[in-house]
Amino acid sequence: MVIGIAFTEAIKDVLPVLFSITSFASIAKLMGQFEMTQQIAQSIVDVLDGTPALYAVFMPIIGALGSALTGSTTTSNFLFGRLQVNTARKLGLINELTGRNSVFEVGAAQVLGATTGEIISPMNAVVITVMQGVGGGEASLIRRLLFVAMLWMAATMAISTAFIAPTDGGLD
Repeated sequence: MVIGIAFTEAIKDVLPVLFSITSFASIAKLMGQFEMTQQIAQSIVDVLDGTPALYAVFMPIIGALGSALTGSTTTSNFLFGRLQVNTARKLGLINELTGRNSVFEVGAAQVLGATTGEIISPMNAVVITVMQGVGGGEASLIRRLLFVAMLWMAATMAISTAFIAPTDGGLD
């Protein structure tokens, strides 16, 4: 009897999370099917053509934007992972023939950036303050974490640049 009640409560707790992840995965799939990510990637390429190292600097910011808005690194990766890979390929940052980077390095930059967004995500701030019983202090919490997030973002941008930027501008 107790197991049944615990199971029912667990399902009630998990369903909103499953719904959220499924929704974002569906949106990401639709964006791919309708070539939305390719269009966004092409727009970025049009602006940054000739300066691929600049995109390597900004890759983590795209990841951070996704997780700051959604509160989830996973969701940010669903939404922007394909965009990052498409853009990096078009800018020549990924070249399978020469072994120059791969989707893994680009994915790492996306994930690093997404972890920054989680630090200052309003959704996460709400969860933290509610769990601590101090609801309403979200803005204060985000302000207190902003400096840490900025330091971490600077570090992720440096790492991304060092490992992904073209050979004449990177460390490898």
